[in-house]
Order: sequence, then structure tokens, then C-alpha cells
Amino acid sequence: MSKAAERPEDEGCDAMDDQKLTDARKDIPFLRNGIYVDNASVSPPSRCVQLASQKFDTIVSEQLRKSKAIAQPYFDRGRALAAKLAGSSPQSIAYIQNTSHGLPLVALGREWLAGEAAASISQMPA
Repeated sequence: MSKAAERPEDEGCDAMDDQKLTDARKDIPFLRNGIYVDNASVSPPSRCVQLASQKFDTIVSEQLRKSKAIAQPYFDRGRALAAKLAGSSPQSIAYIQNTSHGLPLVALGREWLAGEAAASISQMPA
């Protein structure tokens, strides 16, 4: 039995072997010299995210008037992937700034019935 399938809950999972873990740590510069415990509000960006952000910043700096048209296919692809993950349609996926911005948008955009309330199980301060 492989290490990946020693526990029933691991069966069928793509195990994170030492090489995959090493490769993932290389992609996130913050992890080169330490361990990170996620607090769900800020996380160190991967190298791939850093490069994409730099590319977007360059496009905005150099081609501001065209930046929306240039970025649109990337936003559309992200929306389609998020919809697939959520079992929804791309039209029902919206980009928001952060949780602190999104929760009030949802709460204020809903028609509440008498006696209804919203509750969050999140530990985030939002």
C-alpha cells in the first residue's frame, strides 16, 4: 500500500509527495525559508500570481485605455473556472474586492423576509 492510501480518506487523492511539496514551495517565494499558517485573510502569493500581477500592472501602466479589453479574456476564464467549481454558470459569478466588501453586498442585495437573519460561521472580522 502506498503512503498516499494508508488512510481511507486518502484513497483516490493526488498525494502531496516530497517532490510536489518542494515544487509548490518553490512557486511561493515566502515559503523558501519558513512555514506559513494561513489566517484566511492574507496569504503569500505564488510566483505565478506575482508574474500575472506584474504583467497586469505593466498593461495598465502602458496601455491604460486598452487594459480592460486586454484583461477581459482572463477575467472570463477565471469566472468560467469558478462557475465550474461552484456548479454554477459564469454569469452568476462576480468579482469583488474582498470579503469585507462582498458580505454587505450580498446582505444588502437580498430581499429579506420578516424574521430572517444572516449568520456567518467565518472567523474573519468582516
